[in-house]
Amino acid sequence: MARRDELIAVVEQSPAAVGRHDKAAWLALFADNAQVNDPVGSKPNVGCEVIGRFYDTFIAPNTIVFHVEHDIVCGDSVMRDLSLETRMSGKVSLHVPMHLRYDLDENRKITGLYAYWELPGMVGQLLKRGPLALPVSAKLTAKLVKNQRLDGSIGFAKGFSRVGVAGKELAAVFLDTITSGTNLGVAEAMLGDRPIVQIGQHQGTSLTAISNRVTGFRVGKTLAAGDFVTASLSNGTNHAVIVLQFKKNEIVGVCLYIED
Repeated sequence: MARRDELIAVVEQSPAAVGRHDKAAWLALFADNAQVNDPVGSKPNVGCEVIGRFYDTFIAPNTIVFHVEHDIVCGDSVMRDLSLETRMSGKVSLHVPMHLRYDLDENRKITGLYAYWELPGMVGQLLKRGPLALPVSAKLTAKLVKNQRLDGSIGFAKGFSRVGVAGKELAAVFLDTITSGTNLGVAEAMLGDRPIVQIGQHQGTSLTAISNRVTGFRVGKTLAAGDFVTASLSNGTNHAVIVLQFKKNEIVGVCLYIED
């Protein structure tokens, strides 16, 4: 089996276990010291016990369907460009645009799961359901408090804090510049002091090298999660996802996920 197919096959076991509601099989995919960041910006769930409580809170009560648009294998990471359909009851179903990253170790265990999606947008969808949302919200809150406890509940709520519209606007200018391949000085001026620029897990990449890989690409879905803005990039044939990390009004991290 080709390496790309092997990594995707490992990752695909996650939604398969979720679909079967097979908690044991899902947890077995993770390394002992793995972490789940879902959504990115909330407190990470670290270790099997805590990840298990995350499962009990957000996965076990729901029917979750993964609508994958593109898989991007970059180094030992798989970045999925997708939307997540969560059926919380017979009459309440939410659709959440997402970028979902899996980092794998040499044993093909998941060391990190990073779900970039907008928590306020999901809550907004739920509230629009009106009275139908009340029992669903009450059930979710009860599960959150029971399984995540006070500390975990507060940690999850941190997902509401994000760079938001301002970050997206800065990201739009940055992405327009690097995908045009011209005037890179504009993008470089938006970087903070000693930014981390990388392709996948390989640090030390230049902004010019990243621009060369995505010149001519169009910017698609853009999401703000925590201190990050993620964006889908495509030229119609090739696909990529870029992750920008912000600190105040500066970009301090640029990571491009594109096929090796």
